Amino acid sequence: MSENRFVNRTLAELQEVNRNPIFGYEDSPILTLEESVEKLTQFVPDVLPYVMTAKSKYYRHSNLLVQDESAAIYLYSMPSSFFSSLNNTLRAENRHALKPWFAYLKLLVTALKKLPSIKAVVWRGVYGDVSSVFTNNNIDIWWSVNSTSMDLKIVEPFLGERGTLFAIEVMCGKDVSQFSACPQEKEVILMPGTCVRARAEPLNVDNRFFVVHLDEVTLQSELQSESNHLFEWIKHEYKRNSYIERLMNPAKFYSIEESYINLAIIETKKQQQKEKQLRDASTNDAIMGSYEDIYGTKTTIDVKDIFEPCKNQEKKILVFGRAGIGKSTFCRYIAYQWAMGSYWTEYELLALIPLRRLTTNRYPPLPIGQNYSLVDLVKKEIFSYDLSESEDKLLKKHFDARKTLWILDGYDEIVQNVPLHLECLFEQLLKTPHHILTSRPYQNVLAYHVQVEITGFTDENIEQYVKQFFDQIKDELDNSSDKSQRLCSFLQTNRSIWGVAHIPVNLELICSLWSNEDFIETKELTMTSLYTVMIEWLCRRYLSMPNKKIQNLPKDDVNQRCEKELAFLDNLAFNGMKNNTIILRPNLLRKALHEENVSLHDYPHILNIGVLKSFNKQGIDTQIETDKDHYFVHLSFQEYFTARYLIKALKESSTHQEEMKFIQREKYNQRYALVFTFLSGLSSKADTNICLNNFWRLILTPPMDLVGIRHMQLVISCIEETFSQSTILQHTALIEW
Repeated sequence: MSENRFVNRTLAELQEVNRNPIFGYEDSPILTLEESVEKLTQFVPDVLPYVMTAKSKYYRHSNLLVQDESAAIYLYSMPSSFFSSLNNTLRAENRHALKPWFAYLKLLVTALKKLPSIKAVVWRGVYGDVSSVFTNNNIDIWWSVNSTSMDLKIVEPFLGERGTLFAIEVMCGKDVSQFSACPQEKEVILMPGTCVRARAEPLNVDNRFFVVHLDEVTLQSELQSESNHLFEWIKHEYKRNSYIERLMNPAKFYSIEESYINLAIIETKKQQQKEKQLRDASTNDAIMGSYEDIYGTKTTIDVKDIFEPCKNQEKKILVFGRAGIGKSTFCRYIAYQWAMGSYWTEYELLALIPLRRLTTNRYPPLPIGQNYSLVDLVKKEIFSYDLSESEDKLLKKHFDARKTLWILDGYDEIVQNVPLHLECLFEQLLKTPHHILTSRPYQNVLAYHVQVEITGFTDENIEQYVKQFFDQIKDELDNSSDKSQRLCSFLQTNRSIWGVAHIPVNLELICSLWSNEDFIETKELTMTSLYTVMIEWLCRRYLSMPNKKIQNLPKDDVNQRCEKELAFLDNLAFNGMKNNTIILRPNLLRKALHEENVSLHDYPHILNIGVLKSFNKQGIDTQIETDKDHYFVHLSFQEYFTARYLIKALKESSTHQEEMKFIQREKYNQRYALVFTFLSGLSSKADTNICLNNFWRLILTPPMDLVGIRHMQLVISCIEETFSQSTILQHTALIEW
């Protein structure tokens, strides 16, 4: 039996093979089976012997099909490389690769159409748990030829130890048992374009199989105009891609409907007022309070009400948000809600355009006098297949910019690098009457009447997200509810970690670390270990900008590739702390760049790793990055990088006397309390014991706190952060002190 016909190896394989309609084969003439496979010998060398076998097995007692049609089904069902080759071609992004198969597909589909439709419950499977993607009432269109079986025992053995079973109640299935090479498989084929809807929540069977009940349905769009059919297809694409991947484990993904937590969206003017408080703060308590004001209590705007401030007929909004705050997920959520009919149904089309895709490779220069149009952009970015000539005409005929909402994601990623021949297209996009434009708050010279900023989670969002995160992995993790409650308690009692948890990517990292059994068992979740992992992840994402193949890089390689960037941040953080400022003026930026021998020409994105934020000056920023005031997105990040800078001094104390004096002089300064906590943790993880021993030597030698209370507080906080107390030469002295 051929396992590939009934079970997909991954969810991606199922989605890829069903991603696009199969166009072009309908116009092929009906040929004999031998003629239909003539162009396939390069893909399936033994195809002609297979054809001879198939034709020799012609089922003569059926009046439904002629010999070539019957043999086409037999060939499809043979346990050979023929189906595997067809399946791989159907999955290819290049739809032109299907052309050699058109004649065979024409013969096969013609044969299937002649067979009577049956109503039955049939089965199909996918390795692994993919049940979360098929949520209640969601509709998927399966554009390919899909094999199912009326016998569960045919599908189940191929799922291994863990898998997802689809129990599909079909109305128009094609029973090919009497024409199959394996009649005992009781095969029922689903025709291209079959629509299935998830009937109920998935059923967990012995924590081994997840059963998803699907019903075949008839889309209302099939009864509507051809133009609506195009737009309905777009909606189904948005629904099909409506899941969120885990950042630390992309193999795990969850429905956006179930996973999306509303972000705090506030008017930019209010955010600027809070930033002014931060700029004017002088004491440490005032600084921390300003941070909490920015990242804590927020008056939010509901996503569906985001256009309310727009006073005229045109709806244009500029949405700011720093790296990792959730702008792209926000855009996908909007597209999904429009596709579901929940938001802004007055728009016939919603076009989600990642602006970074406006490259010369995707849009090569056209002949002189020609420019790309908005319709060209929709065809390229929205449709994942090449439109037929008739569909192209329909789209051009019915496309109406006044009834289209554009979601333009990533202005900052393209504005400095728009290819010359695409400038006209880029300007057209910015002039569209209805759009939402997202950008990081730098390199922006656009004046929008309505500007909002995504500032992350509210306090309530944090608890909601933690509960949801652990609820989604309850089948994989013992006592997930208990871990969820303990993490919430941990966050609420650690003010600095609570602060950075308002940023979605940080909170996911915290939850991921907390759920890692090995991590918890080997050491407590210290501040240092948490921030070290967060910075490593931010570096991986930073490196992925020009090169996607970095996920499997060892940690040391990641640090080495980001050595200059991290050294710059270390220097900047320390000099800011030393100068008693968290507002990093342009002179500090230039000083750090100079001292670390870094140029913006060689490292153009160095300010945008994800931990720095520039002040928004009256809604319009200067384009010169180093002329802006910056601050770390949370004070604890500046403290962490300051500790990283001081580690270098502890390693080479003889050449860093100024920094050594700084450590000794400021050890009781409460403003640097977290710096010393981080410094203790980083020292214990250093390559040698030199750092750790130098650190404790400075802590335990004069000047000393005469009363002793501050000294005790310092020692306790540093010991708690030390991973291996036994490596401290002064460990005995500390215990006896």
